[in-house]
This record gives sequence, C-alpha cells and structure tokens, in this order.
Amino acid sequence: MPLKSVPVDDSSDQTFLHLFAEQKSFILHLARFYRDEIVAVEDLCQEIFLAAWQAFPRFRQASSFRTWLYRIALNICLQSQRRRQRERRRLAGLCVLCPPSAPMVAAEEAAVRQTQAWKLRAAIRCLPPLDRSLIVLSLDGCMAENIAEISGLTVNAVYIRLHRLRKRLAQAIKEDNDAS
Repeated sequence: MPLKSVPVDDSSDQTFLHLFAEQKSFILHLARFYRDEIVAVEDLCQEIFLAAWQAFPRFRQASSFRTWLYRIALNICLQSQRRRQRERRRLAGLCVLCPPSAPMVAAEEAAVRQTQAWKLRAAIRCLPPLDRSLIVLSLDGCMAENIAEISGLTVNAVYIRLHRLRKRLAQAIKEDNDAS
C-alpha cells in the first residue's frame, strides 16, 4: 500500500498519529498472527503504538514509515511471543512438581494442569518474600549464579534453598491434593 507523501517533523504528534492511522489495519493484521484473543490483539496493538510513538523522534526516513513501523511491530510481537512461551514453560515446570497420576484426555489433562498451576501459585504466594523471589527466579530460568547475585546469597545457599523450597512446595501441593 503506497504511503501518501507526508512531511515528517520529529516533534509532531499529529504527523505520527496521521501516519500510524494509515497503518492501523496493517498493525491489527500483524498482531492477529501472534495472538488469538481479541483483547490480547488489542493490547499488542497498544504496545506497538506506544513503542512506535516513543521511537518516532528517532525516525530518520532511511526507509518508509511502513517499513520502520513493521520492524517495531514485529519486534513487539516477538517479545510478546517470548513472554508467552516463558509463561507456558513456567507453568509446565510448575506442573512437573505434581504430574498427573493417570493418563487423561487432553482437555481433562489441561484442566488438571491449570488447577495444579493455581495450587502451586497459591503455595508460592504463602512463602516468605526471599524464598518466593528465589523460586520465581528459578522458574523464570535464572541460573543459580544469577540468583545469588540478585539475592545476595552464596551460590551454594541458593542451591540448598531451592532444593528445600521445591520439596516444600511439592509437599504442600500433595497435601492439598490429598485433602481434595
């Protein structure tokens, strides 16, 4: 889609709004490839808008506005996708602590996993702040060395505490499952 010739004044919000409005359907279309739910698509479009608006003063017309905007939009979409993948891995990692005891149908298994994830989140929320931060950092994929640097503990102390926390959380979930 050819762009109309609009002079770009780096400080002009109106110019940005005009150029962005011309590309709104393109942005919406791109976002739909990365998110399914309409609310999530709208949120992604808002993130793209904000990132582009913040970067607009640095737009130097080395490429078309559409190309420049596409790179920003694609980067935001990819960041969003990575966040979602991390969240899925985190939830999958949480479910490893309490695997299902028998094979189930996919829908039932998903419901059980979600329930287990909720139970684990509830158990994590009950931990003291330092322990909670250690387990969350671990579930986010941080290495023990990084966790030690962040928390001020030694690497060995991090390993020991994480081991004990995992056992404590697994026991709390087991007790909750037995009570149910």
